[in-house]
Amino acid sequence: MSVCSTPQRRVLAWENSRLPPVIPAMLTATNPVAYGNDVFWRFWDKAWPLDQRHVDRFYTHLLLRQVSDDAANRRDFAPEKRAVPWVSRWCPDEGDAKLPMISRPAYREALRHIWLRGTEAMQVFNPTRKGYEDIVFAEVADAAAVYDEMLAYARFLDQGEILCYDVPGVQSEGVLWSGLKLGGEAVVRVINQGEGAAKTKVEPWPGAAAEVEAPPEGATYILRHEGTAVRATRQ
Repeated sequence: MSVCSTPQRRVLAWENSRLPPVIPAMLTATNPVAYGNDVFWRFWDKAWPLDQRHVDRFYTHLLLRQVSDDAANRRDFAPEKRAVPWVSRWCPDEGDAKLPMISRPAYREALRHIWLRGTEAMQVFNPTRKGYEDIVFAEVADAAAVYDEMLAYARFLDQGEILCYDVPGVQSEGVLWSGLKLGGEAVVRVINQGEGAAKTKVEPWPGAAAEVEAPPEGATYILRHEGTAVRATRQ
């Protein structure tokens, strides 16, 4: 991997080691890793309920943290660089196929947020694992489906300014959101990681915010800055 890691915001690997401060030279893009790597399972707290909802929160944190930290560091120290992250729903480095993995809907949701955090393109890491060959096709299908969906917001992806670099906690029950703004418009994705729908305030422009609903299945909004108000339109 090649990422921007700084003393102010050191990047974490999947085994929770902090990468040394570095700004990659001679490269036009970084390659942060967004893997559902089962090595991270070592940090699962046995006090948490072992169900899909909690597993999805756990891996969503992992998938977003390196991408987000790299993006924040690029903003402050290397704004000329782009980001082409490696993505993978299932990366069984522990070699134990019985360990839980993130669900496909939650993985697709994580990919949406990665696109809205300064991603130029994605590389799918999906080597064939004996007995699990079908996952190779699922990995490509998930990445392609989300890419097709996000192409509707191509102008934001190409030129937009990142609005959120926050990484959800490993068992966050709050609202996760990501977005990009371009002039007087913004595209924002929100999802409540807790039960039911929730509302959250998004402020793309200083002093101009909109309250939007964040359902548990996620929702995308286009925000428009109209004077001192912000109009939100659900897509």
